Amino acid sequence: MNNIIIPTRSINMKTIVFAVLLIPCLTQPSLAKVVDDDDWLDRFAPPAAAAVSSAQEAKARAAAESFLRVWLVEQDVDKAVSMTAIPVDEVVGGLWHVRDQAALETWRRKWLTMWFYPDHAVVAALGHGVTDKPGYARLAEKPSEVPGRPVWTATPAFEMKTGTSRVGAHAGKTYYAVKVTIKTAPRDEVWLFFVEINGRMKVILFESTVRS
Repeated sequence: MNNIIIPTRSINMKTIVFAVLLIPCLTQPSLAKVVDDDDWLDRFAPPAAAAVSSAQEAKARAAAESFLRVWLVEQDVDKAVSMTAIPVDEVVGGLWHVRDQAALETWRRKWLTMWFYPDHAVVAALGHGVTDKPGYARLAEKPSEVPGRPVWTATPAFEMKTGTSRVGAHAGKTYYAVKVTIKTAPRDEVWLFFVEINGRMKVILFESTVRS
């Protein structure tokens, strides 16, 4: 499968994609992409494309608040993983070298846990969650395994944008992209993409971007 080249218009952000890749055509991208924020990684229509009711927006914001509380405040990665929806058959063989459901579960736990390292330089040295990097196996899978991990007493503030998914399992659905800054990595912006599935909001994509 050929790699996808993501077009750019006005490059103002270096985006390092650490994503749960749900779209078959994007299961083999290069590790780092330089993209315009408005390109939405070439998978989503521009934010203004989605007409969202106030009730739906409130539902998405409540889901984001709940996920951040479970993940960061309660530090319950197992429960946070249960709030995601990632079909393994769409990520097997991709950048993350996910072989099966067990490998996918491990990756999600490591990705969510790596933000608890008090020194994010350690995470970078271990490959920042990329499975084929030598340090990947050394990344913790639970916050309790991270010495000196920080404590959140409240969920961090976040921004939310909406748009329409273009292709893949959720094509045509409205997505809610939540951007949050984690205090252990202030130069990073963590993105959580939510889609409503069977009446419930689920996280379908993780990413992190680094400001240039």
